[in-house]
Amino acid sequence: MTPKKYLEEAEKTLGTKPKFVASAPGGVDLFNTHQDYKGLPIVAAAVNLRTYVYAVPLDEEKIRISTTKNLSESNELVEYEIDLKEASEKERNPAGYLAATIRILRRMEKESSKISGLKIYVRSDAPLDSDILGSGALEVSSIMLLNGIFNLGLDKKRIAEYSFLAESYEMGTLCGRVEQYASTFGGVFVLRQKPTIEVEEISRFPLTLVVINSGEAIPADNIRSERENEINEGLRLLLESPMLHKTFKKKLGKTCYEVNWEEISKQELMRYLFLVPETSAKRFLFTIDMNTSTQLAIAILKGEETNVTKLKEIFDEERIRKLEKANWNPEVVLGEIMNYQHEILRDVYEASTDKIETIRNYILAFSPVLGIKVSSKKMMGNLIALVRNKEEAKNVVNDALEAGATSATVVEIDKGVDFYSF
Repeated sequence: MTPKKYLEEAEKTLGTKPKFVASAPGGVDLFNTHQDYKGLPIVAAAVNLRTYVYAVPLDEEKIRISTTKNLSESNELVEYEIDLKEASEKERNPAGYLAATIRILRRMEKESSKISGLKIYVRSDAPLDSDILGSGALEVSSIMLLNGIFNLGLDKKRIAEYSFLAESYEMGTLCGRVEQYASTFGGVFVLRQKPTIEVEEISRFPLTLVVINSGEAIPADNIRSERENEINEGLRLLLESPMLHKTFKKKLGKTCYEVNWEEISKQELMRYLFLVPETSAKRFLFTIDMNTSTQLAIAILKGEETNVTKLKEIFDEERIRKLEKANWNPEVVLGEIMNYQHEILRDVYEASTDKIETIRNYILAFSPVLGIKVSSKKMMGNLIALVRNKEEAKNVVNDALEAGATSATVVEIDKGVDFYSF
């Protein structure tokens, strides 16, 4: 965190030097995309584009918010106001997101009665609706600010979960927890949701990434709803069949979240796929293959020895030859897992578009990229590329723009939410 990054702007706008600032990073999902709503672990990372919330006390029962247009442009000031007696705002703007966090805090924390008037200035390194920074970083930094000023006693897990509830419950967004947890905890981590929500920091070497906006805007919740329905229909048919062995049946559930996916082998599943429609069968296989490859990626990120035997079970001969030529270098293996996951997202889960593929193929042809896959938060349309260093990242940026991408940004891993008093 650089607490003084926008300090001069904040002082000018607030009319006095800020007394407090909270800051949270953006986040990206790296592995196991479209698996969180099945209760499977997601590998995610916080990146070094941040949202900052500066504050001074205000002797009113209101929070007055000043920010720039879309939080990142410096030429147009926008102002909002929250009445703390109700905090009823629900528009998808800084006031709406901050009010949503206040409503959640009031439901969950007695200490939230301490929250009183503030005058705040919000500023981001990227727009509120960008591919990297989003409402999650704003929610997390807002709760951290309130926690720090009013001594609410929140730990990071509650900050992340309350931010997720503000987004999903109060704002009505069909979303996973990745964005809020990345902004809160920082680093590269595994987010597990079953049997309880746990965060495990895992990366043992630095990662340089490029986030690419293809210009496509496909709501990720649309894909999620369709795929959930297809999986749940297949589960219904399986559970109704008298042909299932009782031990396999115990691993299933009525919804995709209830299934014990990590206890089901691909070989076991294959015996019963004739009982379900082809579409459901494809979604089942995607779920198993995606998670298997993610477990291999997690082991590499932990610094464990590469499981060559397991990789040979899931990769084709061409990819195996490439890895053998690279002497099973961990970074190269990680990149190939990323490529593999993109391919099954595209071919088995139908979570890509012609434009995304055009951009990706161009980058693969001309850039020294280790791996590149479609990524998802609220919108599908982004690609994330793994590269060896900043110099190679610059080549990826140039090639992405030449191929028709709207933007491409080099990012590095960053720490989580922070609070500072001046």
